[in-house]
Amino acid sequence: MIGDRIVIKEEHIKKASIILPFITSLTKKTKKKFIKIVVGIGGESGTGKTEINTVIQRLLWEKHKLRAKQIHLDDYYITNWQNRNKIRKEKGLSSIGICEIQWDKLNQVVKRFKSHKKKLYVQRIHMYTDSIEYVIANNRNIDILLMEGLYTLYLCKFGLIDLPIYLEGSIKDTYQFRKERYKENPDDTFRKLVLIRESKEVRRTKKYAKVVIPWAIKE
Repeated sequence: MIGDRIVIKEEHIKKASIILPFITSLTKKTKKKFIKIVVGIGGESGTGKTEINTVIQRLLWEKHKLRAKQIHLDDYYITNWQNRNKIRKEKGLSSIGICEIQWDKLNQVVKRFKSHKKKLYVQRIHMYTDSIEYVIANNRNIDILLMEGLYTLYLCKFGLIDLPIYLEGSIKDTYQFRKERYKENPDDTFRKLVLIRESKEVRRTKKYAKVVIPWAIKE
């Protein structure tokens, strides 16, 4: 989502460096002229998905000259960002989770990417204008699609992710990082209930992961 605050820390760089070889090993296996690999990064709120994804994108180019584009699950919610909490309160906590995402649109993005169509259409949510903006990218200039978000690994159900990665971390673990990022107030009573519900939903997707990155990285 445009307007999100990104706080990249040393731990994010370390985790990105651990993930990088898994991605490059897949690129070496393909004999096609155009590499088309989809990497999915999922995990609970505050595990650093966006930050790690951003570092991976940079490292792929700087170290391997591989061209990657980021896709953020936050840009594909059914409800708009400004009214989401209001709608959640009206519908109840059971309305929160995997069912909030426009999976059909995400499926179309991935399938178009894989099909080598000339253009790739991606939507972005602008936090400050509460509107949808569309990006048209040259698909032939993209080798790797880096998808990240709470429930991203759910796309494995449709066979659309080549490398599903799960970032571990509990609500307690990620509290300080969520507070620093301050996307939403982590001390708000309703937000705490949302996090508990999201955590339960995210853990459902861990079974799809081929790579699990622990919360604490040993030196």
